[in-house]
Amino acid sequence: MSFYKENGYLLLSLYIIISSSVEYNSIDEDEDRRVSILMIYLIVGILVIITAGALYYEHAQKLNRLDEIDSTGGIVVKYQVLVKYFLSISNAKISSYSKKHLTVQSKGTTTITEFTISPEAENQVTISWILSCQPMGHFKEEWRFSETISQEKMIERINRDLELKSKTINLPDFHI
Repeated sequence: MSFYKENGYLLLSLYIIISSSVEYNSIDEDEDRRVSILMIYLIVGILVIITAGALYYEHAQKLNRLDEIDSTGGIVVKYQVLVKYFLSISNAKISSYSKKHLTVQSKGTTTITEFTISPEAENQVTISWILSCQPMGHFKEEWRFSETISQEKMIERINRDLELKSKTINLPDFHI
């Protein structure tokens, strides 16, 4: 065999080996891409499952809390100090009542005032206030209290905040 023929076979063999390794590398790169994409989908899926689980858990806790309050007489009994206080406002009546909230509404000639008591999970209660005043517009405030705070303290805080708010929006003689 001649030198060129032997070297030709050697070069041809090297070419085949190199070209097959290049194809193999491109297959590895495609497989690596697929694995990377699969890992991304897996991570996103796990995050979605964790988020859904946390939301479900929070919702279940709130429902358990609402059932507990309902079994002991409902919001009217549980928050009777607050309810009585809000009902002491002139023309105030309970306008909406369910397991999830209680709304006391007072209607005047140009104003509507609403207080809503909404029990939350983790022994929390949210109280919202809405004032609709024809000449001045709508105003809203919200408080979140722990059950460990007395309802009298909640009322003090609400009164203090609403007095400050009334001075800010220039409501004359605003009292609840």
